[in-house]
Amino acid sequence: MDANIATTRRRHLTLFLSTLTLASNIASVFVLHYFPDDPFHLAAQISIYSYLAGGISLLGFIGAYKRNATFVTVYANHLLLDAMLCTVPRVLLMVFLSGMRQGFCEEHVGTWLQLSDNVAIRPGVTLEDVRLQNKTEQQRCMRVLWGIQAAVAVAAVVTTTAQWMLAMRIRTYGKRLAETDSSDFMVRESQRDVKRNVFADEHSLI
Repeated sequence: MDANIATTRRRHLTLFLSTLTLASNIASVFVLHYFPDDPFHLAAQISIYSYLAGGISLLGFIGAYKRNATFVTVYANHLLLDAMLCTVPRVLLMVFLSGMRQGFCEEHVGTWLQLSDNVAIRPGVTLEDVRLQNKTEQQRCMRVLWGIQAAVAVAAVVTTTAQWMLAMRIRTYGKRLAETDSSDFMVRESQRDVKRNVFADEHSLI
């Protein structure tokens, strides 16, 4: 009973997730259609991948609905591959944020202070005061960017881990379907063997 409940839950998960990914890929194709073309044709390439991913998501939905082990396994493997592919841009984004912190804060804090406070022209304000305030604002800027980078890192780890776990559950469901299909096949073959033996015994008696 527990195994049947777990299988039913995995089937519902596959139906829900395949519907979600199918809708997401359709939306991506629709949005990317309005993106301007770029020298690397990134929008076109992502659109092609979205078409492919949408087709596999449809296979996953059909597989879960029809209880087809092959389609479900193909969809689960696609989710695992997609998790690996999505890890690359997430890592690149974290590296980009890490590299831009110092330069961004040094470049923009000084300009911001000059435009907003005009501390350099206030009476009684020394150059040392300006440098101290500049350093304080840079540290504040660095803390904000550290927080953004930490949030991006946590989100990347959580989403990648969740996608891996969901993909493995769906893959387990596919294996369960394959085992069920194999068991049903063995039962049918056994029944055919029994019928053949009974038919042979009847003919021998005649």
